[in-house]
Amino acid sequence: MRIMDLRKGLIILVIIGMLSSLGVANLSFAQAVPNPEGTSFSSSNEKVDVLTGFYQAPGPSERALVRAHGGDIYRQFTIVDVIAASMTSQAVEALEKNPTVKYVEPDAPVFALETAEVASVQTVPWGIDRIFGDEEYTFETWDYSNKGSGIAVAVLDTGIEREHDDLNVAGGVNFTRSNRGNYGYDYYDIYGHGTHVAGTVAALDEGIVATPEDVDYVVGVVPEVELYAVKVLDDMGRGTISSIVAGIEWSVDNNMHVLNMSFYSGGYNETLENTCANAYEAGHLLVAAGGNNDEGDDTVIYPAKHESVIAVAASDKDDNRADFSNRGPEIELIAPGEDVWSTSLNNSYHEGSGTSMASPHVAGTAALVWAANPDLLNTEIREILQETAEDLRLDDIQQGAGLVRADLAVAAAVAVEEAEYEVAVVAPEDAEETETGEHTYTYKVGNMGTEDDTYDLAVESDGDNFTAVVEEKIAVEAGKTEEVDVEVEITEDAEGVDSAKITLTATSQGDSEVTDSDSMVVTLIGEPVVSSKEASDVTGNSAVLKGEMTDLGGAESAEAWFEWADNKDLAGAKETERLTLEELGTFEAAVDELDPDTSYYFKALAKNDAGIDEGEIVEFTTQGEEELAEPEIITFEVGTRTAGPWKRADVEWEVYHEYGALNEVKSELLVLGDDGEVVEVLDTEITSVNGESASGEHNLRTRGDADAVRLTVTDAEGQEAIEIKNVAW
Repeated sequence: MRIMDLRKGLIILVIIGMLSSLGVANLSFAQAVPNPEGTSFSSSNEKVDVLTGFYQAPGPSERALVRAHGGDIYRQFTIVDVIAASMTSQAVEALEKNPTVKYVEPDAPVFALETAEVASVQTVPWGIDRIFGDEEYTFETWDYSNKGSGIAVAVLDTGIEREHDDLNVAGGVNFTRSNRGNYGYDYYDIYGHGTHVAGTVAALDEGIVATPEDVDYVVGVVPEVELYAVKVLDDMGRGTISSIVAGIEWSVDNNMHVLNMSFYSGGYNETLENTCANAYEAGHLLVAAGGNNDEGDDTVIYPAKHESVIAVAASDKDDNRADFSNRGPEIELIAPGEDVWSTSLNNSYHEGSGTSMASPHVAGTAALVWAANPDLLNTEIREILQETAEDLRLDDIQQGAGLVRADLAVAAAVAVEEAEYEVAVVAPEDAEETETGEHTYTYKVGNMGTEDDTYDLAVESDGDNFTAVVEEKIAVEAGKTEEVDVEVEITEDAEGVDSAKITLTATSQGDSEVTDSDSMVVTLIGEPVVSSKEASDVTGNSAVLKGEMTDLGGAESAEAWFEWADNKDLAGAKETERLTLEELGTFEAAVDELDPDTSYYFKALAKNDAGIDEGEIVEFTTQGEEELAEPEIITFEVGTRTAGPWKRADVEWEVYHEYGALNEVKSELLVLGDDGEVVEVLDTEITSVNGESASGEHNLRTRGDADAVRLTVTDAEGQEAIEIKNVAW
């Protein structure tokens, strides 16, 4: 479906310009970057930064879970189901075992790298001139795209120098480590990398032909774009996965069209991959540098390596691949990346080399295309960039589709607008129907031309049990949109899961005969099918109920839950929380507060829009209430001795408890009556104990006569074991 409102289809171009030290001897800011693949956490008690992915959007219970493992939360995301926190490696190992946790991975480091040489003056950079083909400054292509006006580009990098005379920074945000929990707006660039990348994208057009002798200006691909600084790398050019994810999330939430990211994540990271995929699926375009440590034919680095990201290689002035530029099947385009002049710190300019410099050429071109035809989808722009790329006759793993061409890409976008968008058909969302019979769906036909027009309408269904009809024609005023009802009959022969694609085509009756079409899918859904399985992990007061969804009935999803009670009729049954299942397979729910040694009954249920299905009733019995084992006296020896007026009893003891619930050991020196009952306690000594076993000595004394020693061991439940031994002096 086409997006008619630009603000509903904002696309983010994420351009990650990276220059790694490996294999590039002239990288002045080169740093060794650890690879997080296969990373094992330290065994020390020192806290490490980790990203915890959950199977659902984290809420209070997930945050409480992380904190219960000693985690200090410093970020939570909405673009992915992830919480970032610091915790010990032991806590990480424990957290990974929780069934709600999908993965735990390091919040790995990210680096920005580039070469640089300072210069005092600049002209139209050779790379900018190259991607506009045979056009000369000022480029005719700018006339079709208003130099990018109305399009937003976010540069995810080290920030941008706000006061640079050659840059117009619309705003920004800071997500670096120092801003954890307090996302700041101090996006000033200290490192210089982001300012250089920003200049290639959007350095201002001063309206003059610059030469090194008379002016200190450069010009970017798209000079009037809305430029935003998203600082995800710190003043040393370093960041973390969590800062990058936060930057992408902010860019999506704030309707950036294009994101440019110039960094190296070091290796695969699931959180970053999911973030990029979600941003792309939401209608944004991502572009990344392919890397500069060329060591073979499969060296493209992350995040450029991800399918949702456009990976860019670097070319030199002779249209060859720059010798540092990585190669691999993921390379999608190539762009100028060697000896690129652009804006620098302190209101100056410098020359840089690397795929960091190549990627903003592609980002800027994408912004131009979007400005020329705001109705395009991110997938359509990506396709145009590939189809209009210039073949440099290099291997595909070196150049992808070829050199990005701003002039050809914009021309293609304008041609699409002129040829296709004089009429635009927009289908409604796909529909799930629960009954056969007639249904009405409203399409829209828009006249994008400058004159009133009448369109011939035709509708087609590709399903045998779905017939579709529509009125023959419709008149639409210039610049207006009319609604068209398509009647679809689902015949009685249709069964659940049957579907059909219903395509409406509108063709102009004018001389141009322009045409456009769009489709929706209609699916007849039936009731889901569910079965009850067994109860597992049954204790005296809890159990896990299991069921299986065997058929969604053709629906995209169905709710599933359990009802359970202590009677076979399930009278007064309780209900577990409802789950939303999008795939077939088993599901489960835990129940607690059960009574010991009791029979319970449950059944699985499933529901979609067509109805509810119930599984068979299954019985299970909770375990009986276990009695706590009593404490035991293993050793009880008494030795006697006299010293002056004192009589002493030396008691040696050892005690044991099967469940480790020892609590107290007490020795008492007793006077007994003729019937053996205790008449008086002359002396007492008590020792607190715990665990399964304990041993020790007590020393009792008296000046009087004593008959026996009593030893008592008590457990945590108050149960006792007692022995009495008579003594002789």
